[in-house]
Amino acid sequence: MFYLHGPEGIARSKLAAAVERKLGVGATARNWRTVGKVLELVETD
Repeated sequence: MFYLHGPEGIARSKLAAAVERKLGVGATARNWRTVGKVLELVETD
C-alpha cells in the first residue's frame, strides 16, 4: 500500500504519475471518507 497526501489533488500530480510508472502498475485514488466507508462495509458481519 502506498499513501500519498495531495492537498491540492493528485489528478495532475507529477509525483503520483512517477510513482505509478516506477511501480509498474495502475493506481487509483480515493478520498479518506470513502476509504472509511469501504472499511465499514468490509468489517460488517
